[in-house]
Formats: sequence, structure tokens, C-alpha cells
Amino acid sequence: MGISNRCTGFNLLNYCVQKNILKDLTATHIQRRDYNGDNIDSQLFNYKQSWIFEISWNNNNKKEKFIGCGKSKKDATNLVLHLAEESILKLL
Repeated sequence: MGISNRCTGFNLLNYCVQKNILKDLTATHIQRRDYNGDNIDSQLFNYKQSWIFEISWNNNNKKEKFIGCGKSKKDATNLVLHLAEESILKLL
């Protein structure tokens, strides 16, 4: 039995962690004022109090990486998981 179509966002990430689907998974929250990476295409990127969430994993020796910026940790995580959802579902 696979996963249901309702399994999205945090639930999908949790499922992948439990089943060890995403190899070498890294997930990081960084407050914007502490971020030294490339610019992110987001209106919130200019605000020092915003949060950046970055998630990456290896897929057949190719690193997949998604990054986004939100007004809170939760918003940033939701945004990035929404962006990464299609790539994650291809692995299932």
C-alpha cells in the first residue's frame, strides 16, 4: 500500500524520513540576517527577521536542493516542501 494523495508537506517529509527514501537528507533553517548564500527570489528576502529553509538530498548521485524564504520557520518550510513535492513524489 502506497501513500495517499493527501500526504503532502510536513506529512510527506515525515513519511520519507521514516522510510529512509531521501538519501543523505539535510534540512536547515537559517534566519535571514545570518544567511550568506545566494539571493533568493522572494519579497521577504530583504527583511532580516525572515527565515530561510533549505532542504537537499541525493538522488542517484545527483544532489537535489530546494531553498525558500518565509516570514516564519513554518512558512519557509511549507513553501520549500511545496516546491520540492513533485521531486519527492517521483522517488516513491
